[in-house]
Amino acid sequence: MTKEVKQVEELLFESWNGDLDSKQKIAPEVMDIVSNHFPAGELILSAENTRTQVILCAADIQFYVESQVEEVDPESLNELVMKVLTTILGINRVWKFLDRYYEDNDIMADFV
Repeated sequence: MTKEVKQVEELLFESWNGDLDSKQKIAPEVMDIVSNHFPAGELILSAENTRTQVILCAADIQFYVESQVEEVDPESLNELVMKVLTTILGINRVWKFLDRYYEDNDIMADFV
């Protein structure tokens, strides 16, 4: 494990145990960023709006981490941030669909 990866994990998680598949407590700073983009009680109605909000929130989290950790690989960091964020929001499976089909005017065309 590289020093940068360990620093990233310590920024994202409050008590990092080294296993992304087990339950983790998200760092308060990261939860503040998520809460700014997704306030409690707000209903998100459109797929496009959801996708845009997720991307903006992920960008803010990634900016936060990159400002704290030097020489982190942005591509691998983005993968980790998206996995963490979609897990926090509870949209892992839905995200794959939104990310792939939201721009299509006729998203059902592939299924007919």
